[in-house]
Amino acid sequence: MDSLDWSTKRYQEFIDILQLAYKYYIRKGGAHPADKQNEMTLRTRFLCHKQPACFVYCGYYMCEHLRVQGRYTTDPERIHHVPYGEVLQEKQLLNVVYDLCRFIMHEVVNVRGKFFHELQDLATENKYIGLRQWENQQHRAATSSSPMED
Repeated sequence: MDSLDWSTKRYQEFIDILQLAYKYYIRKGGAHPADKQNEMTLRTRFLCHKQPACFVYCGYYMCEHLRVQGRYTTDPERIHHVPYGEVLQEKQLLNVVYDLCRFIMHEVVNVRGKFFHELQDLATENKYIGLRQWENQQHRAATSSSPMED
């Protein structure tokens, strides 16, 4: 719940709001195991990478966590453990950037990508042909901003 590893005192008000909402949910007939208490159990201090204070890398940390886990899971027995509080090194952060860029270029920007949207400007305007067909050397050279060789 907290990639900065703050003390729960720092966000206790938020936890209290969650608990009140959960109790209201149960009172209104929401699904809840009869043998469990009417209070939500919150786990903290997970064995995962922790971003240093004053950094804004939380998205990168989340991507790395999902990559390490291989999939989203709520089962603590299936979690691959990382030493508690370990910080991602620059190389690991750059690998996350590389993975995201590769995904965007192959699956979103590329015409054959799983998430290519045929009605967006990227798909319909000719000025983007070099981007959406980036693996085509002819289009890449024609739209490149770098000097072309004779």
